Amino acid sequence: MIHMLVDSFLDYLWVERNYSSRTVQSYGDDLRQFEVYFTNLDAGLTWTAIDVDIVRQWVTSLMDESYTATSVNRKLSALRSFYRFLLLRGLLKRSPVQNLKGPKKKKPLPSFVKEQDMDRLLNDKPADDDFVGVRDRLIVETFYVTGMRLSELIGLDDKDVDMEARIVK
Repeated sequence: MIHMLVDSFLDYLWVERNYSSRTVQSYGDDLRQFEVYFTNLDAGLTWTAIDVDIVRQWVTSLMDESYTATSVNRKLSALRSFYRFLLLRGLLKRSPVQNLKGPKKKKPLPSFVKEQDMDRLLNDKPADDDFVGVRDRLIVETFYVTGMRLSELIGLDDKDVDMEARIVK
């Protein structure tokens, strides 16, 4: 019965949802991997008896095994789809993964401009003395010296600049 649920779900993805064979294969692999995990915890567990704590433990174990956040989130997507399928078939009242959030993807650190590159940018080109040239140079220097974001620079008012103390608040 339990394997029939997974097989029925995979057929549904292939026939009714028109998912690619590769996606159906990946979803099947993910579901089988989760099934191995929860049956190792308790051989008596079934898909319909899973709760959110078991899914969280599985996510933690995947992260401990060095799966990336992207891979774990894809596996959770397969589980969400499967449990949504079970809900639509009336086999469950509530999905154990309904409100579960996956791990956040790591954002790369921002790149930075080396001091000698900034010196070259600011000093190699003669400064334009017109309004636009002075403004542009001030913008570049403000970004470089303060590290502020564009939205912060745009939001600056006259009251945010203390000319006597030479600081930007």
